Amino acid sequence: MFELNAISLALIVGTLSILSPRDWPLVSMVVGASSSAGHWGPYALAIGLSLSFALAGNLLSFLLVSLGFDPELFRYIAAILLVAVALVLLFRLGDSIFVEKHRREEHYR
Repeated sequence: MFELNAISLALIVGTLSILSPRDWPLVSMVVGASSSAGHWGPYALAIGLSLSFALAGNLLSFLLVSLGFDPELFRYIAAILLVAVALVLLFRLGDSIFVEKHRREEHYR
């Protein structure tokens, strides 16, 4: 049903996803908390993250293909969303909206 290459690639990407710079501040806390569960805690955390990313990616892909959706379309949609989020983060487009809302809430208190 699933190709072995896709599953192994998803497992590798899931394993490497913990190395994302946005996760670095939390990695020490999460690994510390998982190590309190025993010697194998951090290993179980890494395996759990890897398997969950691999399983979620494969199940979503299988669901979309079985429903008759074109996977290429979703790749383009994902790319557009990634670019949109990058632009928001790069130019801090959301800051002005949230800061203004916070000012209004503080004003009425």
